[in-house]
Amino acid sequence: MSVKIGRATEHRARCYLEQQGLQFITKNYHCGLGEIDLIMKDGNCWVFVEVRYRGNHRFGHSGETINAKKRYKICATAEVFLKNQQVNEYPPMRFDVIAITAKQLEWIQNAF
Repeated sequence: MSVKIGRATEHRARCYLEQQGLQFITKNYHCGLGEIDLIMKDGNCWVFVEVRYRGNHRFGHSGETINAKKRYKICATAEVFLKNQQVNEYPPMRFDVIAITAKQLEWIQNAF
């Protein structure tokens, strides 16, 4: 996927989530363990969002491409983010996926 498509896909996901009432915190958060595409808040709940794009579903659903290793990296990166935010106790949080094709956007809450 090109950088241009990646940026447009993440922007589309962010706009959609903001329309659903979530508050944008940051995008493309990196640490040594991995990256989180979008970090949002839904009330007092931290929402860590993985955005996945596929041109079509011919080779499977884009949400199915998140394997155990990727889930681990996202969870570990979320822990680093929260520590950097000086959150001492684990706040309410969830891990969502936005699965996008050229024609469809699907929001999978509590995906893992």
